[in-house]
Amino acid sequence: QLKAFTVDGIPVTVNYKLDGNVVSFSSSNYDQTKTLIIDPWITALTTLSGSTGYNNVGCDVEYDLSGNLFVFGGGGGTGSVLPKVAKYDVNGNLLWTFMGNVGSVSWLSSTNTELGGFVVDKSSGKSYISQGYMNTGNRVVRLNASGVYDNFVSPANTNFHEIWEMKFNCLTGELLGMGGG
Repeated sequence: QLKAFTVDGIPVTVNYKLDGNVVSFSSSNYDQTKTLIIDPWITALTTLSGSTGYNNVGCDVEYDLSGNLFVFGGGGGTGSVLPKVAKYDVNGNLLWTFMGNVGSVSWLSSTNTELGGFVVDKSSGKSYISQGYMNTGNRVVRLNASGVYDNFVSPANTNFHEIWEMKFNCLTGELLGMGGG
């Protein structure tokens, strides 16, 4: 559901309108003499590089309690086309991009075209990223709110070659992973 309001805080009913390939907005109760603010904001993804079909594509999104948006995507291979995480502030400004590689612990977000899982601890802004398919067992790394690896890496779990989805329990601090072998 779109949320829209005038610059002075008066709510405005707004709907998406699709005309061919053009997305726009329509409203029946908008005073056009006032600036209109529509949330969610829209911004182009430019740092989630990837191979054909994955270049600057967001595959999963999360948010924190400060209103920041985290986008997981890109990738489609190895090297410079690893899946990445980008963080945007409440106004849609890019804050940082994690490039999918933690050399100090030999961790890559993917060794093939597979995406792993991704979740954000909404209170702290820390994010967790699992690897794509890993025959030797999947590992998860954690980034602090500034997008820097903070020395948390899970041991490889040979029962989980893939982690498709993760949830963070804010009451216990436990990370839950769903996947298969």
